[in-house]
Amino acid sequence: MTRCIPWIPRVTLAASFALLAPGASADGNGTWSIQDSQTPGGRISYVWAFDPVRNRLVLYGDADPFKSHYDPSTYALPLSGTTRWERLTTSGTPPDLGSGTVTTFDPGRDRLLSFWIGSQPLGALSFSGTPTWSSVTPGSSGQLQAGAMGVYDAPHDRLVVFGGNGGGPNPHFLDALNVLTLSGTPSWSPLAAAGTPPSPRGYGTAIFDAPRQRMIVFGGRDSAGVRNDAWDLTLGASPTWTQLAPAGTAPPPRELAGAVYDGTRQRMIVFGGSDMADTWALSLDGPAAWSELAPAGGPPGRSQMSLMIDAMQDRLMMYGGEFLTDLWQLPLSGPTPTWSEIALPEWPAASGYFVYDPPRHRALQIGATDLWSYSLSQTRDWNHETIAGPAPAKINYSALVYDPNGDRFVSFGGIAVSPSSPSSETWALVLGGAPHWEQLAPEGTAPPARWQASAIYDPIDRDMILFGGTSPVYGGMVDTWQLSLSGALRWSQITTGGSLPPTSGRYRAFYDGPGRRMVVISADMPSGPWSLPLTGTPDWTYSFPSNFPPSRTNYCVLNDPVRRRLVLFGGVLSSTTRETDEVWSLNLGGTPQWAQLAPAGASPGIRQGSVTAYDPVADRMLVRGGYERHQYPEEKDRIYNDIVSLTWGTPLLDAPQASPVRVAWAAIRPNPGNANQEIEFELAPGVDLASLDIYSPAGQRVWSRTFSGLGPRSHRAEWNGRTTSRPRAPASVYFVQLTSSAGNAVRRIGRVE
Repeated sequence: MTRCIPWIPRVTLAASFALLAPGASADGNGTWSIQDSQTPGGRISYVWAFDPVRNRLVLYGDADPFKSHYDPSTYALPLSGTTRWERLTTSGTPPDLGSGTVTTFDPGRDRLLSFWIGSQPLGALSFSGTPTWSSVTPGSSGQLQAGAMGVYDAPHDRLVVFGGNGGGPNPHFLDALNVLTLSGTPSWSPLAAAGTPPSPRGYGTAIFDAPRQRMIVFGGRDSAGVRNDAWDLTLGASPTWTQLAPAGTAPPPRELAGAVYDGTRQRMIVFGGSDMADTWALSLDGPAAWSELAPAGGPPGRSQMSLMIDAMQDRLMMYGGEFLTDLWQLPLSGPTPTWSEIALPEWPAASGYFVYDPPRHRALQIGATDLWSYSLSQTRDWNHETIAGPAPAKINYSALVYDPNGDRFVSFGGIAVSPSSPSSETWALVLGGAPHWEQLAPEGTAPPARWQASAIYDPIDRDMILFGGTSPVYGGMVDTWQLSLSGALRWSQITTGGSLPPTSGRYRAFYDGPGRRMVVISADMPSGPWSLPLTGTPDWTYSFPSNFPPSRTNYCVLNDPVRRRLVLFGGVLSSTTRETDEVWSLNLGGTPQWAQLAPAGASPGIRQGSVTAYDPVADRMLVRGGYERHQYPEEKDRIYNDIVSLTWGTPLLDAPQASPVRVAWAAIRPNPGNANQEIEFELAPGVDLASLDIYSPAGQRVWSRTFSGLGPRSHRAEWNGRTTSRPRAPASVYFVQLTSSAGNAVRRIGRVE
């Protein structure tokens, strides 16, 4: 499947069913929050530190440069409880990442510190409260170089740094020894040490031996090649270099290894480096001695991994390395330590269709042969679903709708992965039981082959309404077709008149329930809306909304059914050719008008090419993925593989929506419920109530009751959870609509098992 194309007609669910009174609108700006994010992904140049206060690995920095994208997000991986990556919401400006970064945890200030080449400012990420990035400029310049080795000297509250590669066309290794004091104004200064220092080198590893107040340096690369020697530097009143002469067989020479201090057993543990997979220990509480640890199992060989001691569970933890994303643990107690991999939740790349699955309260990412489901409950995990049977060969840019009666997504048209002749086939992804694709064979004449079409589901007549698209034969198309989904499947063309949308456009279609119409806006401007009534004479009309947003492309948009409006996010501004994080709404009741929203919370970042779905249970817009193009040739695109949410309400607990037309709610008891639910409402004088209707998240009317002769007072109705088509309504969120002579009022009602 392709990723986030500007004119993909995003799936139109009948959850687009709008339930507010005509002309009613909501001014909810919403609040942004991170719903979930991917694992950091394979990368080569990143910084990390172990946060012992919260027992977690914190990682920041560049993604795999060979994939030509950039991810400056900050991630945390808890080592206790549920082990899953979380993208931290941070404030401040993350630092630019230089190669050869030295990173440490500063326990006195509860922060991560990163140090770059030369005299650049330090990057500091404080963890108390909202994690915040800041820049710390030392009072004097340092000489930190790529491949330097450093430790945090806690008794003296300073960072001690040795060696590095001075750069240039050929390696230029250094034996410089510097310290950065952290108390007061941070300041670099050279550290004079007696004794013979190690050869100038870089890419070795170092640990701080706290009981003996010394730094241990092992291996690395110098001008003669890769090394396996070990040195100590005392850090007391008279710093002194001494080469260690450990007993036992030394590890093979290596660079870019991982090393940690095992305080319980007074030893340094070394793993990997130079793409090796062996584990070694250097005893430190007496005469130094090497011993090879030979645990069973083990991860593949690697370099530049994250290695840490989880003191709470007395185990060695290892994550990643060059382009790797696996997590391993090695218990340090017991007679036969054994490596074991810790399974992390899978996270698919953002591609294909992103839709809401109403019966199961989950999001789906749909491809031709790939189906992922994402739980929207507390578990928040992706599951890779198995799809049985043959799959459509051409589903990219197809039109897709959810058919609640068949519990299936119905697709028409599309092309293959590479541009090719489009399809005229009709397929269904059936979700009940084992998910599987079925090719449908509707009666009648099918629409001509096309791609980039858009479609809606009409829950009243149970039809798929297809509009427009692109064909190599006809070019831009603005024809309208109907596929009956109840009874015998049949395609038939709808002959339309009026002010049709231009044939040069690409469109996104939505179902406006109260207006019983299909609403279409351009995927390129945005411009519109055009509307086509689904009852009476099918003539297109064009509305002229006020306060148009700045022209843009590659944005995402959905229907907010509670407030009867379209909500648009992101895209590329035509005036600047840069991405934006703006949010705009277009009300569909009364006179159409665009309005820019001002959501609270941290912005999800400027982006284009995102996909979106509406979650009716939490009353929120889910935004998946997207990307930000680089501005300069030396930069990389920033690829988002996350889910962020713009939340307007709270699940079932938002305040009753009082209509401005003298129809008001009193209460729904209990809400949610699993037995009889009492619906209480009030009518003003002169108002006659016609009906009380309950709609599913898919926009289908599941229960209805008519009234006559009700007076101006409080009234009650009772819903026992039964529907017109099945004995019991499944657990979900539903919408209750009061239809009166003066207008409508809507509220949500929930059913639980």
